Amino acid sequence: MNMFRRQMKIAGILASILLILSAASAQPAITQSVIPQYIQGRNGTNSQRIPCAYWVSISGLTANATYRYFNQVVRSSDSQTSSGAGNVIFANSGGFTRTSSPSLSSAGNYGEFTADASGIWSGWMITEPTGNARFVPGAFIFFRIMLNDGAGGTSVATRLTAADSVRVLMPGTTATDSTGTGIRGNTLAAPRDFVLLHDNIAGSGRPVAATLIESDGSDNSAANNYIAFYADNVNLSDGAFGAILPNLNDNGVRRVERRSLSGNVLAFNQNVSGIWPSGANTVNPTGGETPVVLTIDDVPLNSSENSPPSISQVTRIPLAPAANASVTVVAYITDSDGTVFSAILVYNAGAGDQSLSMHDDGFHDDSAAGDHWFAAQVPGQPTLTGVLYYLEAVDNSGASVRSPIDAPTHVLSYLVDRPQPVLRINEFMAQNTATIQDPTGEWADWIEVFNAGSAEVNMGGIALTDNFSDMRKWTFPDTTVPPGGVLLVWCDEDDGDPGLHASFKLSTGGERIALSDLEEYGGTILDSLTFGTQSSDVSYARICDGGPAWDFDSTPTPDAHNGICVPLTLTVWVNSDDVSLHWQPSPGAVRYDVYRFSNADDPMAFGSLITTATDTMVTLIGEAGLYTRAFYSVNAVIE
Repeated sequence: MNMFRRQMKIAGILASILLILSAASAQPAITQSVIPQYIQGRNGTNSQRIPCAYWVSISGLTANATYRYFNQVVRSSDSQTSSGAGNVIFANSGGFTRTSSPSLSSAGNYGEFTADASGIWSGWMITEPTGNARFVPGAFIFFRIMLNDGAGGTSVATRLTAADSVRVLMPGTTATDSTGTGIRGNTLAAPRDFVLLHDNIAGSGRPVAATLIESDGSDNSAANNYIAFYADNVNLSDGAFGAILPNLNDNGVRRVERRSLSGNVLAFNQNVSGIWPSGANTVNPTGGETPVVLTIDDVPLNSSENSPPSISQVTRIPLAPAANASVTVVAYITDSDGTVFSAILVYNAGAGDQSLSMHDDGFHDDSAAGDHWFAAQVPGQPTLTGVLYYLEAVDNSGASVRSPIDAPTHVLSYLVDRPQPVLRINEFMAQNTATIQDPTGEWADWIEVFNAGSAEVNMGGIALTDNFSDMRKWTFPDTTVPPGGVLLVWCDEDDGDPGLHASFKLSTGGERIALSDLEEYGGTILDSLTFGTQSSDVSYARICDGGPAWDFDSTPTPDAHNGICVPLTLTVWVNSDDVSLHWQPSPGAVRYDVYRFSNADDPMAFGSLITTATDTMVTLIGEAGLYTRAFYSVNAVIE
């Protein structure tokens, strides 16, 4: 009989208790953005103003709440309570409005938007540079958005700052990193759309410049200190736009992209050299206040009101690919007022962007021909290769759309042969009246999660629930837990408070809770527990972190380790009807816990605590009959 099959040999002991990273709070945050690289500026008297637009997606808002806002710019040295400087053009659907006195307290000086049911809003912000010292040519500034409380408040409750810096350029004819040249274009685009100018034909990375399509409804005239070419040839001219380019730009402008008020790509025009058919040269320009002019033939940007295609239900098969296995990416692509001309899948597995045609012919794992399901296959990759990808569809009128909508700034991804995180529900309390207060001073229910693996885990997207009909009832924001570390989640439905706050409370009468993997990897249940009636200020906890045995604990350890258990090597004797276990003493052990398991191959499998000992030997009376169907483990408990 193979004695080793009945032994649990797990090496080592945790050398120290790791510090726990602070949990991220679920406050409003900019989660996606399209930020241009450059903005016009001049400190002192700025009579060369050119508007600058950018797109953001804000999450963590109150669902369906209407917020007041205004946007300005700050320097890295500005405090978190500074609103910064700059005038604002509010991108309203019925007509844009301009203010030189942004404020949340007076009508006309703030904009409004309404969050969706998930607490998310996406849209455009427009800054008009002023003569403030923040707009010093050559300086780097950051866009900042000021919000009220979403409940009619007239003061700033939240300030959100975009992560990407923007360089200030002054119109000039010298080739320096602080000088730029104007650019304007005439197009067939609709007023109140937006234009992005890219230095590459794919539209990847941040655009060089971003601006609005006139006539937008705001007064961008010489009376408001706009540069002459904009005031005379762009303002009030339908389909016209104006921006500033850096004088140091070897690529020039190679893609001019039209986007809608909602952020969709409606059309684009490309040029591989940056010198357009009309002769307009955008490569290292030195015109200063004399702009490069793109004609309507250079950049028509689609004159119709044609809608772009729609991409939805993007998935991949398999969700968790093995090494060297191909991955099929499938999407439902339609066009409401035309036909889908082409669809491509762009992927990067470490060797640069590769494009694959997507097919709807019934021969590429795309279901049936002509059913709007398109598919393409990404070739198999080695273990632990990260693959980034996005989709682009173009209709018969040239309108295009990408998924994700702001790709390639944000893309989809998967990791080949991804190891599943080893996360455990480690301890919880369903009736906390005097044990621990949350950051706001409330006595809330809580769950502690333990990382039993050997690698740091990013918890973003991992789900926690107390309702098995809604396995993704609450998902973690981006926060990490180190190997051997714990993370505390308050179960109180107070999602806006500091810390991690789940959208459910625990039942003192008993229920089921579960922790599930990322949805894009199938949402596999990582750990679950069914518990019964709970008592006030008594937790239910694993005796050892991540270990198999649970018990009630009248001295709970929220946000701290439960106990360190060292598995020991056993010597086993079978004497008639009894089983005797012997082990070597472990320094610092306060006791030894003896478990019986039914699965020798899984050290995390459920086991029964059958006895405890303070000595290094125990005899299990009448256990011989079970010995052939079980194996045993002894843990030294160090508290």
